[in-house]
Amino acid sequence: MILATGLPEERAEAPPDDSERASSSSRDRGPTGPEDPASLEWSVNPWRERPGLSALALGFALVLCVAVASLGQGLILTVALSLASIASLSPALSPALCRVDQSGLGRRGPFGWSRRAWAEVRRVAFGRSGVLVSPFSRPHWLDPYRALVLPLPSADRSRLEAGLRLLFTTHGL
Repeated sequence: MILATGLPEERAEAPPDDSERASSSSRDRGPTGPEDPASLEWSVNPWRERPGLSALALGFALVLCVAVASLGQGLILTVALSLASIASLSPALSPALCRVDQSGLGRRGPFGWSRRAWAEVRRVAFGRSGVLVSPFSRPHWLDPYRALVLPLPSADRSRLEAGLRLLFTTHGL
């Protein structure tokens, strides 16, 4: 699902910050000019985009859970390690909601929002499956840990990519 110019359908799940409260009051008045640019919001379901990869990730998660259970540790440790194994594979298993707006960029997954303000973004790289948003100006060895990946759906990707490029250029990226 791709929504252009608007706020999330579910306001209760949006990330709580002051800029969101300020934009909710401007929502009632409509666009006010250059300080209220278009925002983009879309969702990506990995089971629809790449079902083979999602099935492989699920199988790998089950194998990890069996391996952890075979260690013979206590129930609490076994459950905690199994959940950590599944959580590490969650980008391939669970849908993501992505949003790019005036306050920054964000991705909501199974564990909540991961947001980056525009001041934190130094580099944007479009890839095969999404957009990498990094706090480093050049490729860095910490990118896998500090960068945010916004997956792009294959349906209507070109229109969404054009909108993102426009938003990135308005913010000097």
